[in-house]
Amino acid sequence: AISSRCDLTQDGMTLGFSKTDPDSSTGTVEVTVDVPKIEKDGSTLLISTPEQLAWFAYKVTNDNATWGSTSVRLTADIDLLGAPYGGYLSASAPETTADEAKAKYAGALLWTPIGYQTSSSGEFLYYKGTFDGAGHSISNLHIEDAFQNGAGFFGMTEAATLKGIRIASGFIYSSELFNVTGSLVARLSAGSTGSTVSDCFNSATVSGGLIGGLVGGAYGDSTVIERSGNSGLLSSHANSSCTGGVIAVSNGSLTVRDCYNTGTIMTWTGSKDVFAGNLLGNAMGTSASFFNCYSAGPMQTDPSADPLGAKGIVVGTVSGSPTVTYMNCFYNQDVLSGSYSDGSASGLRSTTTEEFASGEIAWSLDTATEYGDESSPLMHRNVWGQDLARNADGELENAAVYPEPGVAEDRVVCFENDSRNLRSCVVVAVRDRAVVGATEHDAVRFAGNAAGNGVAIHGNSARVDASNDH
Repeated sequence: AISSRCDLTQDGMTLGFSKTDPDSSTGTVEVTVDVPKIEKDGSTLLISTPEQLAWFAYKVTNDNATWGSTSVRLTADIDLLGAPYGGYLSASAPETTADEAKAKYAGALLWTPIGYQTSSSGEFLYYKGTFDGAGHSISNLHIEDAFQNGAGFFGMTEAATLKGIRIASGFIYSSELFNVTGSLVARLSAGSTGSTVSDCFNSATVSGGLIGGLVGGAYGDSTVIERSGNSGLLSSHANSSCTGGVIAVSNGSLTVRDCYNTGTIMTWTGSKDVFAGNLLGNAMGTSASFFNCYSAGPMQTDPSADPLGAKGIVVGTVSGSPTVTYMNCFYNQDVLSGSYSDGSASGLRSTTTEEFASGEIAWSLDTATEYGDESSPLMHRNVWGQDLARNADGELENAAVYPEPGVAEDRVVCFENDSRNLRSCVVVAVRDRAVVGATEHDAVRFAGNAAGNGVAIHGNSARVDASNDH
């Protein structure tokens, strides 16, 4: 058996993997791997292999002045398992707890984050560029206890733009109580110009003391997280932990719009100092604003432990005196029952699983302005939509539309999927009682248009895709 760690030891277009091999007399095997040539689009690096991506991460850390602000675009899905170099999964292991996820990914190569704080000098090695995942996935991301100040695909960013990145699977873990940990980025610093995360999604398991589904800590002013969400398991392990479905902690001014969490939040060591929110764990700084978001992630605590210090449908707790605003936000009361710190907040609406499945919530999210107000005249923003259930013949089984068919305005009814969270879709518009391509009681008209961005509502048989209804 070989337990592998991806430590890059050589410069240039080669990777040096340092492996521990119990059968070796020295206990270590050094492997050098050639990296395929990286093409460019202008000054943007076009990355298509895990070797190229690991090489880039190495350069950001070891020659930050040259590479720290370089723009990157992925041109293919990236698998970080490292199978050619001894990486493997324990395929039989489920992922219903952090321990199970840890066991499953124990044999996968460990990822070195893009940008982090060095342990020797304490230097902050930020990534400051634009990283465009172009809707591609990062799978088998494995990080455990290697870095100062947090763990994530990106360790530390400043004034960066991160977009179109999907963390499809993996295990991201930090045992340090106050290390921020997020699947996408541990420390998102706004710098002087602000940071943006858009169209990013996580399905990996994240475990630690201060953990977010996507972002560990968001620091500074003008931070925007939009059209993004988490469906991965989030599991805290400390008596002073803080968990957020999307962001663990914010300190500055934060705007979150068109985001969601459906991932389970587990706080197995409850105490008065344990906080959890379905979108944000702890709001600090000056402001935290949420527009057109929804919460549907179960929040589980160990029944034998003390109650949580605070838990929130959107925000778990508030430190200091930031202004917290909700506009046109929703939560599933069938999943999130009981008492919450922000349960009666203005701009936050309680709904049911049935309402989520009907199409009403998707329609309400999409027809609001980007700041959560009702648009006038009523217009779709082409962000949210819904795919209703179909029967074996491909016909709409439940063609319930919100509002009712037969009204002049277009409505969200049904969209087609592809394999990623950024989807090419089919427009469905409600015009009159004429029926085209659906069952007799539907009032729909099909027409094609350009692709849009989408996120997922889960409620009964409903799935949310890009809404291009116009």
